[in-house]
Amino acid sequence: MVSYCYYMIWRWHYIVCVYVQHNMEEYIAELELLLIKHLGKAETTGNWVDYVKLSNDVFVSSEECSKEFAEFSCSIIRSSTELLRGCQVEPPCNFAVVALGSVARGEATPYSDLEYAFLIENENKKGYFNHLAVDTYFRITNLNESPLKTFSIKVENSPDCLSEICPVGYRIDGLTPNAGNIPTGNGVGRSLIFTIENAVKLYKEEVMSPSEELASLSDLLMTSQLIYCSDDGAQLHDRFMEEIATYEKVTAQNDQKIKQKRVERLSLDLQKYDFLPEFQFQTVVGEDVKVKEDIFRYITLLATNLNIALCFQLNFPWKVYDAIYQSGMISKESLRYLHIILGLSIYMRTIANIMMGTQSAEILLGTPTAEMKLNGIEKSKHYYVPRKIFVTFGTILIPIKKSLISSMNKGNSLLSTLKEMSVKNT
Repeated sequence: MVSYCYYMIWRWHYIVCVYVQHNMEEYIAELELLLIKHLGKAETTGNWVDYVKLSNDVFVSSEECSKEFAEFSCSIIRSSTELLRGCQVEPPCNFAVVALGSVARGEATPYSDLEYAFLIENENKKGYFNHLAVDTYFRITNLNESPLKTFSIKVENSPDCLSEICPVGYRIDGLTPNAGNIPTGNGVGRSLIFTIENAVKLYKEEVMSPSEELASLSDLLMTSQLIYCSDDGAQLHDRFMEEIATYEKVTAQNDQKIKQKRVERLSLDLQKYDFLPEFQFQTVVGEDVKVKEDIFRYITLLATNLNIALCFQLNFPWKVYDAIYQSGMISKESLRYLHIILGLSIYMRTIANIMMGTQSAEILLGTPTAEMKLNGIEKSKHYYVPRKIFVTFGTILIPIKKSLISSMNKGNSLLSTLKEMSVKNT
């Protein structure tokens, strides 16, 4: 019996690896086709419409990647429930499993980690869901794509030896102090197994907390996405989203302290992600540019902040910008530039993650001959961003960042800035 179980685990792991590899190759090919299809034409014609087309295709591709990521996660959770059922352990109440973070926002890459929570019907039935969560951890870890740091394990003279043996890929958010957005938590923060009542309570507490305190959980819950549920479990997520929508419209949108806090958080984000690209294309490698923090974070966090401030309750950042335009707050031209920046940011992050095989990829803005950087006595590989992508990206991003920073420094409202913002192609 034990041998058979090991055989089934090996077979399941083999099938999953083949499936992931096949889809990875397709995904890379699709991204490359998008680049060839649109940027080549825009380079020769100077037509910004082609960059908009590229961005729209990137949004579709990113949403599809996130959808398949969620479906794969669903299959793992379903397998765990079936295992418990085979041991005559049935779910004690209705429940819903919701994805958080990049998966829910349509921003997932093949190297994103899984952040998720359990909404349950009965607070006194958590035991079953702890077992369910732990089984999903084992299944995901057995894919051999989880570095030791996922579990806060340090090895002497080797910061992450497992990453040298197997590629980093599909994994849970982890147990480190800065992670822990998983059902059982990381042992330091809170558990993410809760009833609707407790989830709403936590949401309100975070919204009302001082601006210096991070409100990451409330942000994550606002854009959560259902990925698996019991027969009648979907209504738990529906009810939760309805309750926080009501709270936002009735209370948060009319509370000056909450509104002020959100403006302060926006200001902190603008100051934190202050990278401004410089057009110094040299063969010598200069300062590292982190694709997630320096390229991707700014424009997506701007969308997140606006989504919260305006109570749109939209999952995808490009739809947030669409909604702002539909509301008459920005011009079609400004929407076009925001979409281009967002599309190129997602593209650079995704392709760098794929090519470097890691979520924390660094990039070069130089020539292809400068792909290796001397770091002490070791050389580390960086992803080279083609000049035409980065020049387009920087040409639009710099005026947007400078105008927003200037406006915040003057104490003007963000929406007034967006209305007045006119980014010119130079």
